[in-house]
Amino acid sequence: MAVVTVATWLAPMNLAIVALFLFVGYWLLRPNRWRGNPPPGPSGWPVVGSMFQLGNRPEIFFNKMSERYGDVFSLNMGQKRVVVVNTYETLAEAIIEKGHIFADQPDLLSFKLDTAGNQHHGVSFARASDMQRKKIKVVRAALNPAIPEVAEKFNTIIASEVALLMQDVASEHGKPFDPHHVIEFCYVNIIGMLLYGKIFQQRDEEYFKWAATFARRLELGSYLIVDWFPWLAYITSAEVKELKGLVETMVAWHMKLLEEHRQTLNESSPRDFIDHLLIQQQTGKLMVSDTDICCVLDDLQTAGFDTATANTVWGIQLLVQNPDVQKKLQAEIDDVVGSGRAPTTKDRRNMPYLEATLWEIQRVGMILPIPGLRSTSSDTTLRGFDVPKDTILLINHAKIAMNPINFPQPQKFDPSRYLDENGVVVAPDKKIMLFGNGFRKCPGMQFAREAMFTVVANLLQRFTFQLPEGVTALPVGRTDGHVQYPVSYKITAILR
Repeated sequence: MAVVTVATWLAPMNLAIVALFLFVGYWLLRPNRWRGNPPPGPSGWPVVGSMFQLGNRPEIFFNKMSERYGDVFSLNMGQKRVVVVNTYETLAEAIIEKGHIFADQPDLLSFKLDTAGNQHHGVSFARASDMQRKKIKVVRAALNPAIPEVAEKFNTIIASEVALLMQDVASEHGKPFDPHHVIEFCYVNIIGMLLYGKIFQQRDEEYFKWAATFARRLELGSYLIVDWFPWLAYITSAEVKELKGLVETMVAWHMKLLEEHRQTLNESSPRDFIDHLLIQQQTGKLMVSDTDICCVLDDLQTAGFDTATANTVWGIQLLVQNPDVQKKLQAEIDDVVGSGRAPTTKDRRNMPYLEATLWEIQRVGMILPIPGLRSTSSDTTLRGFDVPKDTILLINHAKIAMNPINFPQPQKFDPSRYLDENGVVVAPDKKIMLFGNGFRKCPGMQFAREAMFTVVANLLQRFTFQLPEGVTALPVGRTDGHVQYPVSYKITAILR
């Protein structure tokens, strides 16, 4: 057997072969080339671009890059082109002025897995299409509390679940506790009743199994390394196999509920969102498969309870840290509602300070510093720079939320910034888009705002939240991941 020495490798013919191999490898793995006048940005490393510079908190890296390159910059992420926007004005140009171009979703393997193998399923990760728009319209109509029958059903459900939440918090008897679990459980059951008329019991085995499956999906993350290197799809990783299995488990769980509903469906009297979709399907108004319906349910369940829970957990922390704001809120609740009944969504219009506080909780808590991806459906421009078709758009909400021009003293928790001279709420839509815009605007926005209002109003009517005895401050920091929570903390809930 011949021995390969260094000298052999240095022979001209072998050098040529190695050079050819490296050239072909780089050509296959190189990122898509930018054409024309691309936005400025870091060149990154060969082949991988900037993807390994992001870490677990990409908004920190984006903030640094925006200081260097401006309000819009470009990145190469593996083989994908990415544009990052860092100001409201640039974001508005992208998703309002040119929303029809920036309305698509990128072709990513993780998105295909989350949509049961077909990126036209569901609503969150689905590619832009007429069917996608129809599904979003159906969701908005079914979850719009401005529609009387929807509002009546919603108020009945939330009153029942919030009453149980009050019991759970009271059962702590003023002792230190982490509010995350009881708040999450409340929102899980509100969403569950609206979507499929089902609630869990806290110690139910089915709930623990469902919660473990869902938590693991979140832990795996929304994006996989194979998303940025499509050729890796030929080498199936353990993460890909696991995510595929978890999605199949969730789809099977929803499919079982779908079949149960179909057997008892009354088209003249829909009980919940599953009934609503089945009626649309059977009457031909919405041509969707059962798997598509399951993916829609999964999207709404995920977006509904996870974001609402995170916002509320942030809200309690911020109110403990700002007791003057908590006292003003309680005074408003006492004045409008009193103590003889529980606050409802009907009280929302009469509580501007609470409404303003919810906006400020979302801005400061910023649970989605980098919200969902978008991509371009054709060549376009952004701030005068060329942006080719299939470029991924990332929004640095963390930077936008802390812009001192739109939010003076941005680090300060100040709900009054959303009130005009007459005490009327001025929504921050012209400064930050917390729920997106265009046809990809969060279809459950009104539902989410109503649910959070009712939960927070009831909690503050019954309890005062404060630091445990002997504790001088709550821990500082936030979790990693797509949806970011404050690091775990304990507070006391004192009956008023």
